[in-house]
Amino acid sequence: MRTRFPSWYRRLSLARKFTIATLLTSTVTLVIVCVVLAAFDYSTSRARTTREVTVLADVLGADATAPVAFTDSKGAADTLAALAADAHIVTGQLFTKDGRRLATYVRRGWQRGADRSVADLALGAFFDNETLRVVRPVVLDGQPAGTIVLESDLADLTTRLERFAVIATIVALVTFAIALWLSRVAAALAYAPLGPRSRRRVWCASATSTTSARRRRPTTRSAS
Repeated sequence: MRTRFPSWYRRLSLARKFTIATLLTSTVTLVIVCVVLAAFDYSTSRARTTREVTVLADVLGADATAPVAFTDSKGAADTLAALAADAHIVTGQLFTKDGRRLATYVRRGWQRGADRSVADLALGAFFDNETLRVVRPVVLDGQPAGTIVLESDLADLTTRLERFAVIATIVALVTFAIALWLSRVAAALAYAPLGPRSRRRVWCASATSTTSARRRRPTTRSAS
């Protein structure tokens, strides 16, 4: 393959070489730009999702201070029931200070359930293949009284990436078609056949140079 392409490329006309070079340059540039934009958009979306789930955990943690402090399982369950308003939150858990699970919320239809304990979780935000898990403290009078754990699905990220892929594909096809048309037009203008006047000028210049060369050619005398 490495030897076929250069030999095939060398056999092409100048116009086709110009077209292929233009298309390759445009395609490579567009691919690099799309990759950079996709990586930036994905990173920004992850940060935004993490921030939103963290804020939600802090708000629910503030509402759950009394149930956690008094180990009120019913009050903790009622607090977590508000998660049903957010379709992306799949599980929610409240733990007491000593690590005992106080209440659990699981979104209807979620198969994995909520089987994590606070013993193996550190505070922070953690991504896995399907979810974002946020672990935040429940604070009462400036002291940690318990822990709240929320898990959110990544449906928004997946949908956003799919939409971006579709848009990037359409833009790439349109850009490729425009680059192909422009390169062919430019090649036709740059390497078009010479017109009649240009051919006449070239012929006159060639004839003049031939005549001048004949005049400058030294003549040989015949021996007497």
